[in-house]
Amino acid sequence: MIPCGTILESAKLHRGMLTGLVVTSRITHATPGSFAAHVVNRDMENEIAVHELGDYPLGRTVDLMFGGGLCHFLGNATEGSCRMDTRDIWSEGPKYGWKKQIKTKAEFDALEIEANRLDLVSLPLMGLFTLDDIDILDVIFVI
Repeated sequence: MIPCGTILESAKLHRGMLTGLVVTSRITHATPGSFAAHVVNRDMENEIAVHELGDYPLGRTVDLMFGGGLCHFLGNATEGSCRMDTRDIWSEGPKYGWKKQIKTKAEFDALEIEANRLDLVSLPLMGLFTLDDIDILDVIFVI
């Protein structure tokens, strides 16, 4: 089977554009995953996390990634992990070019994003704020 390219691969690799995924679900869920990963089954969320990180033949194709699903990035020795292996891909972020990784609303607020000063934010930036989906009734982010 020859996989089709994703829209983010096309934008990043063929047009040189910055790309992003911002969701309230797990970033590894089937819908956001389909923009940045090549897997044979939508339930392969641990593998989707690896691809989103940038560990696959085309490298990292995402510059901004906000959502839930941190459990798929943490090795199984870490509390809250949902991986079956010990690989802690969260800690591998810098190896794949991620300049900043955040996990909390306080870290998000510390970015001091102003509507007209997005140039102050260093990309690539990954924010995974919950282990699973983000409960939008509990966590409100205002930009």
